[in-house]
Amino acid sequence: MKRFLLWFLAVFITLGAAVYQRLTGPTYPFRARATLDGQDITARLPRSAENVTDCEIKIRGLAPEIGGYVEYMRYKTQDPWTKIPLERSQGALSAGLPKQPAAGKLAYKVVLVKGDKEAALSGDKPIVIRFKGVVPSWVLIPHIIIMFLAMLLSSAAGLAAFGKARSWPKFKFVPGILLFAAGIGTAYAIFKIVGIPKIMGFNLFWLCIPVSIGAGALLAALPLKPDHRLFAKWTAALLFIGGFILGPLVQKYSFGVLWSGVPLGFDLTDNKTLIAMVGWLLALFMMRKGKQARVWVVAAAVLLMAVYSIPHSVLGSELDYSKLTPPAKVGLP
Repeated sequence: MKRFLLWFLAVFITLGAAVYQRLTGPTYPFRARATLDGQDITARLPRSAENVTDCEIKIRGLAPEIGGYVEYMRYKTQDPWTKIPLERSQGALSAGLPKQPAAGKLAYKVVLVKGDKEAALSGDKPIVIRFKGVVPSWVLIPHIIIMFLAMLLSSAAGLAAFGKARSWPKFKFVPGILLFAAGIGTAYAIFKIVGIPKIMGFNLFWLCIPVSIGAGALLAALPLKPDHRLFAKWTAALLFIGGFILGPLVQKYSFGVLWSGVPLGFDLTDNKTLIAMVGWLLALFMMRKGKQARVWVVAAAVLLMAVYSIPHSVLGSELDYSKLTPPAKVGLP
């Protein structure tokens, strides 16, 4: 396998995992669609919000004769539904969902009204939004960067384990720089000309290709030996720093707990990080005394990729309102 192909595939796998998590996670904005009196209406409704202020629900591009309301209740409670009107301001309809304690959730529906006709933007099923605390950027940004660097090096380790480094010719620096500029420039030009794709999904996956060409070419041009053993060690180190040092800090700021995975809970984000870490520790153990352990490195890389394919925040921290003493005042009438 040529060095450029290795890094192209490693970057593409990493970007693909990032896009997939972003599009499938339960915190990604809900893409609502409805038809009201023959008019097709689309909106992006939030499913995650910081608990420093009420969460604004805003619907744009509606005719002046369309109004509506929002119904909400605390999630998994017997609270009655509370109805608040959508107010028109600057050409948009908006309302505010009351902020909740960290990990608190609301179920809500947005209903548009025109005359005697109504249309719920989420159909019969309500949208669930989770509130979280504010995570400082000095924690969140390094956490995100390090976790995806771990994914990048994990993919590179798994790919490198398929061949011997000496069989891969070095990629020249000038072509690497040119391809980097072309790949990143193409993606930037698409965003500037077209804007953020209205139909996400495959459009974003296609954008991963020029970015992968550019970043992959630059990485292939660097004097970095494609050694699966070295990549495995760096993967384990970055996974530990990002997942078990910075990750708990993100969890603490967001939901008030450092760890909610096994044995303390069933938070899938924490548990999948633990599973991936065990996989890479096992691969490192099998590499002891200079062993190549290629099969174990590939298995650990595949395990991490499988773990990253699980949508982020599934089975995440959730406040049990019944355990609040006294019951939290969350703006319900």
